[in-house]
Amino acid sequence: MLEKLHQYREEDPARRLHRRDCWQVRGEHERITTEDAVERIGRRAAAVCDVCRPDRALRH
Repeated sequence: MLEKLHQYREEDPARRLHRRDCWQVRGEHERITTEDAVERIGRRAAAVCDVCRPDRALRH
């Protein structure tokens, strides 16, 4: 899941990546493919949820 975040400063992330079953997803969000999630993590184009840690699941 890709959650849209409110940016307080321009350098703050605009999106946060979650596992599909994460209870931390709030507000506006969308489902993305595994390939898109891997690509966003690789580019650091999205913050990673500290609770569900999708980056750990995608590493294997």
